[in-house]
Amino acid sequence: MRPSLRILRILLAGLATYMALLLVNFAALYYFPPPPTEAEGFTGLWTPDDQIGWTYTPNWHGHKDYGWVNAEVKINSLGHRDDEPVETDARRILLLGDSMTFGVGLDQAETIDKQIEATTKGRINAYNTGLTGAGPAKILEMFRRCEWFHGTDVFYLFVPNDLNDSAMLKDCNERLFEGFRVRKTDDNGHVYSAEELRSLISRAVATPPLFDRVYSLLTLDHLRWYLSLFAYKAQGSLKNVDPGVAYTEEMRRLATERKMAFHVVLIPTKRDTRLGHYESSVEAYLTKIRAKGLHVIEPIQVLSVDDYLARDGHVNAVGAGKVAQAIASAVTSSSTASQPAAP
Repeated sequence: MRPSLRILRILLAGLATYMALLLVNFAALYYFPPPPTEAEGFTGLWTPDDQIGWTYTPNWHGHKDYGWVNAEVKINSLGHRDDEPVETDARRILLLGDSMTFGVGLDQAETIDKQIEATTKGRINAYNTGLTGAGPAKILEMFRRCEWFHGTDVFYLFVPNDLNDSAMLKDCNERLFEGFRVRKTDDNGHVYSAEELRSLISRAVATPPLFDRVYSLLTLDHLRWYLSLFAYKAQGSLKNVDPGVAYTEEMRRLATERKMAFHVVLIPTKRDTRLGHYESSVEAYLTKIRAKGLHVIEPIQVLSVDDYLARDGHVNAVGAGKVAQAIASAVTSSSTASQPAAP
């Protein structure tokens, strides 16, 4: 075969492959549109906090259109996504965590805490203190502020990005600026000016011009974004394992002081679930907290990739139900009814 003909066939094969990927890109964009920006539908949800950057505005009520569900979000008078706490004969448990605990992408009735209550027919009353974007430093501070809570068990819903650098900061490198949640610094530690923040916000909420949208389609940007959900690694750092363990131990110490059993619920990423194991930093964290006698619940044993949102890394309603069942089983199991005191 002549070299020129061979090159032509290679070029035609490459073009055919690209056109096929382009069609797949259009299909992915149609069936799995990217979620709207976080600001959409959440106006007024956040309120500034000097210590931890921001919290939720008490008594806020609204809806967030994620593109696949129009989720109702209700914040009670204490600033948590739950009903008002009440005295009850049910066994009361406290849920600590980030957006997974909060229930991003879930309607109010689909969150982990509500499914715990539903699956136990009200025998367990679960209280949700989940805060989007929070790491163990912020979660510990949220727990400290719950001195009013009296119950039997505390569950820290750990996710792999709890070992990220920003997760070790009490404010998670975030603040509120003109009603938007923003990072305080870039990856190099540069503190954003007000002008820079306005520019970043403007770009984030603006509809991209026609050229940018066409360029995004031609470069298969959405297809790459969608596939990245399956390859996503939380990128937790090994250097953050010991601080993460220390924060977890302090949560246990505080729970013990308040006469409650403490548990860690290790929720894997979609990638971890697909592979059947955790990344190295999470494995190191798990080994160390077990060595310290902490009780760990691992839903990775029952979760599948179908239990996560197709357009996001959070669990869907079915996945939240499986996590809820694992927690409910731990509460009712006699083998975990009492936990050893912190050393």
